[in-house]
This record gives sequence, C-alpha cells and structure tokens, in this order.
Amino acid sequence: MAPEAGTTTPATVTTCDDERTYTRLAGRDGHNQCDRKRRCGGRRERGSVTVELAVGLPTLILLLMASLAAIEVALTKVECVDAARAGARAAARGESAYVAVARLAPTGASTQVDVEKDWVRVTVRVVLTPLDGLLPALPVSASAVASREPGVVVAEVPQ
Repeated sequence: MAPEAGTTTPATVTTCDDERTYTRLAGRDGHNQCDRKRRCGGRRERGSVTVELAVGLPTLILLLMASLAAIEVALTKVECVDAARAGARAAARGESAYVAVARLAPTGASTQVDVEKDWVRVTVRVVLTPLDGLLPALPVSASAVASREPGVVVAEVPQ
C-alpha cells in the first residue's frame, strides 16, 4: 500500500553507538528531517562546542605567546651577533669596539672585549624579559673573534 500524497512516512534507523533508534521523517520535498527529541545522543552532546572552545582557546593563546617569545629571543640573538661581529671588526682595526657595539646592540646589553696576542674577542650579553615580563628572564649572548691587523694597537676603553 502506497502512502497518500502530502504525508510523511517514518523510517526507523539504528546507527547510534548504544543501538538506540531514532526516527527520520521524509518530508514532501524529499529531504529528511530528524526528530530532535528522539535522536541518539542529543542531550549528551549539548554544550560540547563550548567546552572544546574553553579548552582549546587558552591552549591556542599559550602557543601564540610562546611563539612570539621565541621570535623575540631569536631577534635579540641576531642583534647580539651583529653587534659582536661589528665590535670585533672595529677592535681588530684599532677602533673602539664599544662604539661599534653600542650602535647595534639591544638596549641594556653589556660588552666585554678580550685582547690576546693575535686576536680580539668581543662578547655581547643581554638579559631579555620576553613579552614585557610575562615570561621569565632569559640571558642572551653572542661572541665574535677577529684577527688583529698587523701593527694595530687595540683600544681598550671600558664602556
């Protein structure tokens, strides 16, 4: 016996984890409409998106902060390396290493110049507080060595 025109026919489907059944109603336009009251797991899944967001969002923010801190530390390390190299080159030519380092070093950096018989070593150190103090302080340093030019006296003027 065929259903009358304009009516819906219920179809029972068992696809849930706990093998409970729910009813689908076939609409006139051919689309299925789920009966929300009888759908499996309907009440257990309420608010799950909110919980996932509440757990995921702080994790995402923490990951973003760690990434920004790592980028800040890497950039500071590059600045220290550049300043140490410039200072070592300047000291090897007989110029002031402290002036060369001061132009390129990050704010608050300290400079140490070690002069040996044939070479000069310049070390630049800074204590970095990533994200304006939200993370613990990290020491960042870099050293560079340059061979002294023949006949050049290295100027050792403290900073």
